[in-house]
Amino acid sequence: MSKLIINGIRKLIHLGLRDCRNVTALASRALENDLSWREKIAFKAHLLICEACRSYLEQLEFMHELFEKQEAGRETAEPAPRLGEEAAERLKKALRSSNFMLLFVVVYCC
Repeated sequence: MSKLIINGIRKLIHLGLRDCRNVTALASRALENDLSWREKIAFKAHLLICEACRSYLEQLEFMHELFEKQEAGRETAEPAPRLGEEAAERLKKALRSSNFMLLFVVVYCC
C-alpha cells in the first residue's frame, strides 16, 4: 500500500475513534476484560494508530502483572518478589518518560 493510502485510512479511523484521554481511561478496564464490544473495537482500533497509547498500555500491563505476582506471593506466604536496583532504576526512568509522553499526547494530540 502506498503511504498516501495508509495515511488516509488512519485519518478515517481516527475520526471515529476516541481520543487519547478516553483511551487511557479505558486501559485499566481493558486489563480486567470489562469493556463492551463497542469499547473493545474502538480501543483496539485506536491502539493500531497511536504509538503513545500502545506504550502506555504496555507499561500498564507490566505493572498489572507485577502486582498480580506480588499478591500471589503474599497468598502463598512466599516472600514478595523484589526488583533489583538496576531494574528499579529502569522502571523509574520508563515511568518518568511515560508521564512525559502521556502529557505530550494529552496536550498536543487531543
